Amino acid sequence: MILDSRRQPFANTNLLTLYDPVARIVTIVGPNGFGAPWLTPDQNYYLVLTTPTDPKSDLGGFRAIDRAPLSVGQEHIFRATAATGAKTFEPAVDFCGDVLPIFTLKCNNFTCHGAGEPAKNAAGLGLTSASAVQGTAVNQVAHGANTGGRAFSPAEPIPGLPFGVDMAIIKPNDPGSSWLVYKMELAAPSNATATAFSCGAPSAPDIVPFVPVGPADRDRLSDYVLGNAMPFPSDNTSYAYQPLTFQEREKIRLWITQGATVHDCSACTYSAN
Repeated sequence: MILDSRRQPFANTNLLTLYDPVARIVTIVGPNGFGAPWLTPDQNYYLVLTTPTDPKSDLGGFRAIDRAPLSVGQEHIFRATAATGAKTFEPAVDFCGDVLPIFTLKCNNFTCHGAGEPAKNAAGLGLTSASAVQGTAVNQVAHGANTGGRAFSPAEPIPGLPFGVDMAIIKPNDPGSSWLVYKMELAAPSNATATAFSCGAPSAPDIVPFVPVGPADRDRLSDYVLGNAMPFPSDNTSYAYQPLTFQEREKIRLWITQGATVHDCSACTYSAN
């Protein structure tokens, strides 16, 4: 909750909260949209973090992936500064130039998500063509997240409100609700070299990690995100089957944040350096 300098809630409550599971940053977007100023310069504001009062709900507070709330409520005061004129602090990401090359080089094993026929792809998920991504990933419920009433009898969610029930593999504009992002985060980042592009240079520059996920976080995440880390760990030491780098994860996350737009990339070819 954001309060004004008089500790009053905003009359316009049309605020959007975005979570970056890769860099672990929470962004509050004002009523004028992402990147648009909405606070008065040189005014003090209060950020109030509360604990949920209903154990069966997330409303009114914050919970960790294991459903644990904050131990106590918190309050932080901050001062708004004048707009700098910058349009956004995050670079634009292109599906063909930034994202499909990662999928093509890291997920293309015939036993994984690169099979020519959709039925032969692992979990029915294809990631190596625009049509496959659009048809099997965007707004499609992940197999591992399908743990709601449709998967259990009686038709009630399993006790404890588990993480990610019926979560989409890719939910446009919402990486925090995209199963693919959490599957990527199960593996320690790779230090492999960057992807080579033949559709022109990628649009997204290098992104500096903020608070990357550590071993303890991955262990806890594996308790709630079913299945193996992606790309699937392999004894093959080639570039294609190593975990994604931080930069690759952030490009995928940015693409999802910016709408997960998919367009034809048939003129492009990709190879590892």
